[in-house]
Amino acid sequence: MDANGSTTSATRNFYKHAKALYDANYEDDRVTIVQALVLMRCAWEGPQGKLRTRRHHAINNAYYWTGVAITVAQGSGMHRSFERSQLSRVDKRL
Repeated sequence: MDANGSTTSATRNFYKHAKALYDANYEDDRVTIVQALVLMRCAWEGPQGKLRTRRHHAINNAYYWTGVAITVAQGSGMHRSFERSQLSRVDKRL
């Protein structure tokens, strides 16, 4: 939060760092990636590099990052039954 009580700069920093890590394929855990993508839908940087908060462009942002999160989740089989899965009990709960 800045001196004026705005969280825009913190949001911008979070988004830029999270997106850089996502673009660099830094994380291997698919559950963590999906969780991060869901959080990234709260902020979206448009083509001009200007941060647009949820208030201004909620539809563009939410649809894009939610779609990416769904694609990653489905690609990992998270939409399937885990009854006979080899995943640990903790991962099945996620």
